[in-house]
Amino acid sequence: MTVNETTVDVVTWFFQDDSILRSIDLPVNYDTVDILRLSQKYTKEEIEFNKLTEEHRQAQNKLYEDIIKVRRILKKYLIGEGDITNFIISNINKTGKSAIL
Repeated sequence: MTVNETTVDVVTWFFQDDSILRSIDLPVNYDTVDILRLSQKYTKEEIEFNKLTEEHRQAQNKLYEDIIKVRRILKKYLIGEGDITNFIISNINKTGKSAIL
């Protein structure tokens, strides 16, 4: 965009359905759980628009790694990956939001 002699790069997004992309409201000191909850409240496009795609992907990967670690520890008690995943998502859901693996 150019005004008078000043030129500024502007990022523009167009969608076929003319949807409006919302800004994502995160707490000042947000954590991994806040990032995981984004996919419950916001669309993939909104997460991408707010430049949180990579952080969201990393949070999902970290969650999966942690589930594997916990599974290794609790394996001797016959607790599997599905049990651990359901437990974690259930706890995240207590706030009315969930993480999508």
